[in-house]
Amino acid sequence: MLTRSDLAAIRELITPQFPNVSFFSFAEKIINQAINNGRTKTAAGYATAVNHLRRFARGSRLKFEDFTAPYLAAFKDYLLARSSPDNAAAVLVNLRTIYNRFANYYDIDRQPFKRLKIKRQSKNQGGNRALSAQQIKKIFDYVPGNVFTEMARDIFELSFNLCGINVCDLYELRTTSLRHNSITYQRKKTRDRRADRAEITIKLTYRAAFLFNKYFDPFCRRALNFYNRYSTAEGFLKMINKHLKIIGDAVGVPNLTSYFARHSWASIAFNDCNINIEDITQALNHVNRDHLTDFVYIKKNFSRVDAANLQVFKRVYEQ
Repeated sequence: MLTRSDLAAIRELITPQFPNVSFFSFAEKIINQAINNGRTKTAAGYATAVNHLRRFARGSRLKFEDFTAPYLAAFKDYLLARSSPDNAAAVLVNLRTIYNRFANYYDIDRQPFKRLKIKRQSKNQGGNRALSAQQIKKIFDYVPGNVFTEMARDIFELSFNLCGINVCDLYELRTTSLRHNSITYQRKKTRDRRADRAEITIKLTYRAAFLFNKYFDPFCRRALNFYNRYSTAEGFLKMINKHLKIIGDAVGVPNLTSYFARHSWASIAFNDCNINIEDITQALNHVNRDHLTDFVYIKKNFSRVDAANLQVFKRVYEQ
């Protein structure tokens, strides 16, 4: 028969042992790490989420073992009573990311966020950002009224021609990224979270090559000259989206942003060109988690990405 001390010993074995670390102290390190890596937007999202939690915790020294399903459910209700479902979801996602970083660092197998339903309510997400080939061509054919709408149109086209590359990644491309009529870059959003540094190589279409020549950096510090006029990638992106909205209103696509290029490329690839999901995932520089282990043993080859991109290119330009 088990004694009370035996039961206590068993309970100690099966209960996760958390180090005596303050959540807020650990979170500050993650925020500073993001800032040092140039991920200022990510750092701002983390900081906003942590500040919401500070107010909810009312000055208590919150430790990671305090993150339980009931505690998180109460925090979710607190957020929903004070902000929109989208904002609440963003806060919870950022906190989950910090918690998961902690769990990975200390090798703790406990997932209190798993039972928490985090759902965004925005209507203009995912497939609603995906335009048809005809709509994309209208954007490319738009006649700009000034240099700003011209640049916005060109960046949108360049992004689409490179499988939906993010504008911030275009802004930061180095001259060494261009080689043998291809670009090789590491996706800023995920390079610090992936063993392969989120690196991808994409062959330039003739339109992409034309646009690279149009905006080349005469000082050869970067592949493109946008940094000469905009000191940060965020400022450049803000300008691009501001003038894309003007273009969108003119061609019948309300609230057009640079992200439409990425979503539209994927949608056209899948629906119009019958390209399989695995190739689309690789072209978007995402991780296919269903085959994550398999790809550890497979040498990367981006010829399938180039073949997919060429099909999408022809579908839009050769209508």
